[in-house]
Amino acid sequence: MALKENILYTKKTYSDGYHPIIFQIIDNRKVLKKVIHKCFPKFWDSSQSRVRSTAPNAFEINKLINSKLSFYEKAILLAREEDREISSK
Repeated sequence: MALKENILYTKKTYSDGYHPIIFQIIDNRKVLKKVIHKCFPKFWDSSQSRVRSTAPNAFEINKLINSKLSFYEKAILLAREEDREISSK
């Protein structure tokens, strides 16, 4: 089973001070990372892997995170059914 998680990637900082929110899938020791959005560390809730409600546009960003999560979960299920590897395409 593939491990899926949202991560605030603090090792990279954009010029405006934001950090990327990355959706990470680990399947058969292969790692696939996709940048979803960006936010400040003070607005990231690491326990829920979501943007805090105090952040500007928090509802829209969390909605985007949920839609990307469901999209990639469907892609993982389709890949499992067809017995192929998960790729970034």
